[in-house]
Amino acid sequence: MLEQLWKRGPGFADVDWSATPLGPPEQWSTALRQAVDLVVNTEYAATLLWGPEFVLVYNEAYVPILGEKHPWALGRPCAEVFPEAWHLIGEAMQDVLDGKGALYYQDQLVPLVRGGFLQDGYFTYSYSPVHGEDGTVEGVIDIVSEKTREVVALRRLAVLAQLRTQLADVEAVDDLADVVLGVLAQADADLPDVEYRPSATRSTGTRLPATPPRSLRGTDLLLEDTGAGHVAWMPVRSAGVDPGDPPVLVAALSPGLRPDHDFLSFLNLVSTAVTQTRNRLEAREVERRIALSERKLSEALQHSLLTPPTQVEGFRVAVRYRASAEQAEVGGDWYDSFLAGDGALTVTVGDVSGHDRTAAAGMAQARNMLRALAFTMKEPPSRVMAALDEALEGLDLGVMATALLARVEQADDGGWQLSWTNAGSLPPVLVHADGRAELLDPPADLMLGVDPELVRHDHSVPLEPGSSVVLYSDGLIERRDRSLTESIERLTRTLDGRTGLDADQLAEHLLTHVSTSTDDDIALLVLRVDG
Repeated sequence: MLEQLWKRGPGFADVDWSATPLGPPEQWSTALRQAVDLVVNTEYAATLLWGPEFVLVYNEAYVPILGEKHPWALGRPCAEVFPEAWHLIGEAMQDVLDGKGALYYQDQLVPLVRGGFLQDGYFTYSYSPVHGEDGTVEGVIDIVSEKTREVVALRRLAVLAQLRTQLADVEAVDDLADVVLGVLAQADADLPDVEYRPSATRSTGTRLPATPPRSLRGTDLLLEDTGAGHVAWMPVRSAGVDPGDPPVLVAALSPGLRPDHDFLSFLNLVSTAVTQTRNRLEAREVERRIALSERKLSEALQHSLLTPPTQVEGFRVAVRYRASAEQAEVGGDWYDSFLAGDGALTVTVGDVSGHDRTAAAGMAQARNMLRALAFTMKEPPSRVMAALDEALEGLDLGVMATALLARVEQADDGGWQLSWTNAGSLPPVLVHADGRAELLDPPADLMLGVDPELVRHDHSVPLEPGSSVVLYSDGLIERRDRSLTESIERLTRTLDGRTGLDADQLAEHLLTHVSTSTDDDIALLVLRVDG
């Protein structure tokens, strides 16, 4: 039996067992021999811890756990072999030896001196008693599996997942550092100290080095051995730019882990995630600045196409135009207020399909043609609108638009009345002098640019002193989450009782309380009769 043990046991034949606490193998007890036979013949990493000194006898699979301590550890007391871990394992071994039963530990942190330094090690292991012939516990068998790589990999994957999740919600470059440091603070088992510096040469006065050992240009990761430990320098560059002094993540690496390929891969993934987020935020900021600039330019161009409204005694006209926040281009919405050739105050609101320069050009043509026709024809609004439809068709302008044209005329009783025609536009709202809001909704005719032969219709309503009429494009009320009928009803309710507001105040009230979306352009005109 001893010959077989010597063949199976790693270096057994080279040990002077008589100089160990176990004594010469010929004098070993039956229980000891059987326990050693069990250990050396199992494929799992196992060691026998015999007697009150827990003397080590282990198999070939256990050697990687010992590292450079093999073969010196054979036949030596466990406290002598693992002094760095004795405070973690000694009491448990003694409990098993004292007859308190077997013990099991999963993914337990037990740092061991291997490779010349104290390394973090994670182990799943069990301590089982070995009984002698009289039933007393004479030793302990330790069956062990090292889980260091798996435990550390899962821990790092969790950090990377959390980092990706948190970075996805960052909206500004100025918030990046706080988010990154907040996540990496949970990675202290790998990175006990981390800084996010605005540049590689600007230290914030911590324990970490003030400057890198060499330029970071052309590198994604620089590892520095400071003598007291390793420090990683991770540049956070802008896309396509390789400055010599970029923002940088500086991290002290755990002294209990070797900076091996797995560790460096983890650092590279952290650096890549932060760099990609910074590039995304910088690109978005550029896009925002460009969009804001284009929007301002578009609004300025749009307002240049829309002249100030004509004001006449006895009336007040207020107009508003607001461009879509999601569209940088000029749009096709318009308003207008002017005196016709016969002196009648004429107002219009319209919307040419589209949000581009073509729509803006079509808007300018349709608006100016309607103004010219209304000025010269001195006809009811329906005849003017029909003439515009015919002109758009005849000139092959390809314009499709909704529009509402209205004239303020003196009635037979000496008061005022509003006459209008509606080419597919939304119905106007009349706010009576007593505050009652009335939707003026006789059936609208077909929009412009579809059928120039269509017969169009006129409608009229009296205007009392102190009353107001609201004309608007669909951008004021249309919402994705409600029907058009619901939106019009909401507009009417908002106007109900608004007798104390002048034209400008009423326009601002509508933009504040009705226009809650920025998906479309808005053209708004409020006509108020002086009270």
